[in-house]
Formats: sequence, structure tokens, C-alpha cells
Amino acid sequence: LQKAMRMVDPSVLGFQKHDKFESMEALRQELDVPTDRRLFAIAQALYDKTMSVQEIHEITKIDHWFLRRLENIVKTRDAIEQYSLADLPADLLLEAKQNGYSDIQLSGMVKGGATEDEIRAKRISAGIEPHVKQIDTLAAEYPAATNYLYMTYHGSESDVDSADGGAIVLGSGAYRIGSSIEFDWCGVSAIRAL
Repeated sequence: LQKAMRMVDPSVLGFQKHDKFESMEALRQELDVPTDRRLFAIAQALYDKTMSVQEIHEITKIDHWFLRRLENIVKTRDAIEQYSLADLPADLLLEAKQNGYSDIQLSGMVKGGATEDEIRAKRISAGIEPHVKQIDTLAAEYPAATNYLYMTYHGSESDVDSADGGAIVLGSGAYRIGSSIEFDWCGVSAIRAL
């Protein structure tokens, strides 16, 4: 979820307060009516601890399962804020990465602050790096000729090895509905040119 939020709007670092709802009435109104700001209202309610998951569920009708995942993101942040970078336990840092926190988010959460590079250095020195996983696009009926890959902190090993280094083609801007064909065409054309 956090990465998805960052992709939609680069000014949003992840699941955190973004728009300030000044009163409980305004917050409840935002929760009651589905808009693109509803997720920020949930974040404010959970981070400020002004509403429980049950209360948010009663207003939004969002399933408890999803709301508990959002609550876990908040609990991880609360735990990280108790530590300086030097004292931050590796297991908590891994939990944060598994909950979608970026290094830049983490840099603003630790006591005394840190830079993004300092968080990255600590993470790498603790052996916390993402693994490459492969999506089976043919439901195991045939060997897949094309790899669809993603990176995750939830794996313990990579599905594929980067033996020859490879090449990466990066897009820019948010990946939104309507842009996928243009991005795919540009990406495929760039790869063919390489």
C-alpha cells in the first residue's frame, strides 16, 4: 500500500497523515464518504489514536482485515520512534521494510533523525535487502518464456539470479490508468534498442 501511495503522488511518502482534518466532524465526514482523501483520514485517525479500528469500520464499512493491516503500519512507526538509528533493532527495521516503509520515511522517524543514506547503510549492514520474485504468468502449465519480476522484503531468497547484470529501464512520473500502454510501448522500444 505504501509504495502504491508513493507511485500515485510523489508528494505522498506513504500511509501517513497528509491532509489535516481539523475537527472530529470533518474527519468523520471524510471517512463516511469515499473520496481520494479517505485513506488520509484513516491515517489521521489511527496515528492520532482518535478512533479505533472498530469505529473506523462502523463508518467506512471497510473490512477489519484491511484496517488491521493499516493499524500494523502505524504500530510499526510507533515502535521505530522509540529508537535512535544506532539502537534500532534489525528485526524492527525488517518489519518496517515489510510494512512498506521507504528509507526516506524511516529517516524522519528515528529519534534524533537520520539521513536516507544512513538508514540505507544500516539496513544493508544488517543484511536487509529485497529479494527478486517471479510471477508465474502461465499457472505452471508451461514454462514461462517471459519473466514478470518484482522485489520484496518478504522473501528469504530470490527466484532468479542476475548472472549477467542485465539492464533496467526506468519510467518517470506516476503510473496511472491510461498511461500503461504508453509506458509499455516506450519500455519495450527502449529495451529493443539496447
